[in-house]
Amino acid sequence: MVLGLLFVVTSMLAMGLSLTIPQIIQPLKNVRLVILALLANFVLVPLLAYLILLVIPLEQSLKAGLSVLSTAAGAPVKQ
Repeated sequence: MVLGLLFVVTSMLAMGLSLTIPQIIQPLKNVRLVILALLANFVLVPLLAYLILLVIPLEQSLKAGLSVLSTAAGAPVKQ
């Protein structure tokens, strides 16, 4: 568990340090894309996970895992 957390933190740190300020600001200028991404990550995916939990009977631990996973926003991907 500690190694997983360490991997996530160092990966995000490496990604953040490899970008310049203009590279960070450029995508944020497209307001429509930012709003759609926020809606998808924080509304649609958790809603879909909730619907899956209603339809498919799962163990309590799997329900908790799916709930946590669905509320975590998508990870950045280096292109």
